Amino acid sequence: MKQAEAEYKELENDISTDEKSKMYWSSREKYRSLKYEYTIQSSVLILVVFAAVAVIASILFGGV
Repeated sequence: MKQAEAEYKELENDISTDEKSKMYWSSREKYRSLKYEYTIQSSVLILVVFAAVAVIASILFGGV
């Protein structure tokens, strides 16, 4: 993700030709999709951890 961000930031400063403009938009979309993927993975991991803690607490304290 850091490499995609660096590529995106580098191209952001120089969009002088159509080819560089296409490369810029392509790298921007790649960075954004990787960023969203990372956010979703982090959110799911946190949800799984909380669910596991809830199940363990329920078992330990005589719920189920």
